[in-house]
Amino acid sequence: MKVFPAQRQMVMPFRADVESILAPHARRFELAGSWWLAIPHTEDTVKLMRNMGENPAAPIQYYYDWMGGTPFDSQRVTADLLTVNNRVFVLSEMGVGKTRATLFAYDYLRKTGKLHTLLVVAPLSTLVTVWENEIFENFPHLTTAVLYGDRKRRNKILKLPADVYIINHDGVEVLHRELFARADIDGIIIDELAVYRNPRSNRWKFVRPLIARAAYACGLTGSPTPNEPTDAYGQIKLLTPERVGYSFKSFRDSTMRQLSQFKWIPKPDANDIVLRAMQPSIRFTRDQCFDLPPTTYSTRQIELTPAAARAYKDMCDELVAQIAAKQVTAANEGVKLSKLIQIACGFVYDAEGKGHYIGGAQRLREVFEVIEESGGKCIVFAPFRYFVEVLNVALKNRYQCAMIHGETPKGDRDRIFAEFQKGVNLRVIVAHPGTMAHGLTLTAAATIIWSAPIASLEIYEQANARITRPGQTQNTSIIHIQATKAEQHIYSRLRRKAKTQGILLEMFETNSP
Repeated sequence: MKVFPAQRQMVMPFRADVESILAPHARRFELAGSWWLAIPHTEDTVKLMRNMGENPAAPIQYYYDWMGGTPFDSQRVTADLLTVNNRVFVLSEMGVGKTRATLFAYDYLRKTGKLHTLLVVAPLSTLVTVWENEIFENFPHLTTAVLYGDRKRRNKILKLPADVYIINHDGVEVLHRELFARADIDGIIIDELAVYRNPRSNRWKFVRPLIARAAYACGLTGSPTPNEPTDAYGQIKLLTPERVGYSFKSFRDSTMRQLSQFKWIPKPDANDIVLRAMQPSIRFTRDQCFDLPPTTYSTRQIELTPAAARAYKDMCDELVAQIAAKQVTAANEGVKLSKLIQIACGFVYDAEGKGHYIGGAQRLREVFEVIEESGGKCIVFAPFRYFVEVLNVALKNRYQCAMIHGETPKGDRDRIFAEFQKGVNLRVIVAHPGTMAHGLTLTAAATIIWSAPIASLEIYEQANARITRPGQTQNTSIIHIQATKAEQHIYSRLRRKAKTQGILLEMFETNSP
């Protein structure tokens, strides 16, 4: 089948069944003694042809300008599928450009009049740092509105005109009536679809009517079954309920085997059953995408708990007075900056060096979410011994996890590193970056999560190099988690390979602590 863009037609050898279905839009003609069929090159005809065994490229491949750039192959193919199907599961790993691919598809459908207003439902930490920034930087003609805050503020923002509204998962419950009243919202992107694996949850119940009404909807998740095959049930029932018309019990029985009253294990063909149900879908892994940068960096923005926010503000007020009195010097600046980062992590050290937890639940949740998104082994760095221990306690309840800090004996470290690199069970290492800054090869992992920054360029770069080494066969991702301006300033300097000395004074001089 050949596409003729100038005529917006596809030409194929004559098929009577195609002519019958597409009459009167199909045109039969003879050329060189053979009969051919010319049919319109539209999303509907492409979908029909694919269902009939042909494989033509979608119109977006020919008639969209890709915002003046050159998309990755993974983005081009993903956008193709999204424009031809009204419901799609995008199961690609993080770091392969699926955010921009979905926005390419929306932008094209909007320009062709098939879509009007888009609603993006995403993790709280990605509303601005991922979605709004992506649109601002690469789709400047689109207007955005981030629906965040209390109900009154969210409703006020929703009344403002925008092409794309961006809201967190739990925010849909807050504004579900107002969102449903907006009939112009006809496209929905659900980022991290796996959070909707429980169809009995309020999250699921409040987003379902919006998806049911939408002309287009897609769900993004690199890890659709983070715990067990039945995790897919709620996601499929949300997006394509006709594919799981049977009950959860039936789905469980088809994918898992019961060993005892409370113990179930996946059947050997469970993944195949899940994949057949999660259709139409597309998946790219990082190591498949040879045209992607070898290492991608991204930032997750979170919020402090109320207790941590109060402590952080008190510390900033104290620093303002100290800077005015010229009590902050090059000698003590690092200590004070470290104190701000401690508070951001949700704890403080006392005079005896003992850590006291004041609350950092959202930071912990974000680490969990990134690990689930990664779909593989991860290294989690924390700049303080106490916080390493806090993370380890939280993570080991869900994953096989090992902890490394300054007092971990060499023999234990060697065993952990060998098991992580060569074994199959150890999923996560949580460590102080200073203990893993030189010499190690840990290419079994493709994702590093900085739960908070360290103010040392040398340690930062060396720690990242544990996975960006010869022998690495996967594209890698470095994820920064931040809640405060202090963290933002440190990460910014580290990424620019700049010295971190003077950050504190710079922050307060620019009035952005």
